[in-house]
Amino acid sequence: MHGRSWLFGLALVLLWMVSTSSALSQESQEPLISNTLGLGPQVGFYHCPEALEGAPFLGLVSRIRISNILALEGALSYVGKQSFDYSDETGQDIAATVYIVPATGSLIIYLPIAPNFLPYVLGGVGAHYVIEDYSQYMNNNGTPDRNKVRFGYQLGFGLELPLNSHLALQGDYRYLYIDNAFQKEIQYDFSSTKIRSHLINAGFLVYF
Repeated sequence: MHGRSWLFGLALVLLWMVSTSSALSQESQEPLISNTLGLGPQVGFYHCPEALEGAPFLGLVSRIRISNILALEGALSYVGKQSFDYSDETGQDIAATVYIVPATGSLIIYLPIAPNFLPYVLGGVGAHYVIEDYSQYMNNNGTPDRNKVRFGYQLGFGLELPLNSHLALQGDYRYLYIDNAFQKEIQYDFSSTKIRSHLINAGFLVYF
């Protein structure tokens, strides 16, 4: 029930965003950027609460502007080193070092408040290539290092600031979820097989 209620609420929010965006689009001036393709770099900070530290984030993003209020986004990124340590009182070294290469696709809904001021929300899915490097203790006890594609989703909000018809600054926050991030057969005290993370990033887009 909770999952259905959450999805129903999200659907209502998206419908409200579309209707509001359409009204604003009709009232606002002609947009600086519309119905075109953009490409640009992103840099940011990736934080998983279960990890010992955050990690740098680098990405390349492409946005296809379908209309004044809708865009499709595709991105290929790299998340640097994250350390997960669940060593216990006996001194057993139960830890992993993880690197992630996400490939994601999202739908973006803009609120065209002004030609050069475009807040937006986004939602999408992704395939995440997860590189898992387990401790020597775990390797010796039946948990080998492994690289595997894991699937997940992302939700977020942000702001795009067109400077002219070919260049825009961009920044946003994203909540990312990766299912079965670690090996399911782990017999040690890993808190979860899932990774729930927060990403703050910024960059620019060159539109053609």
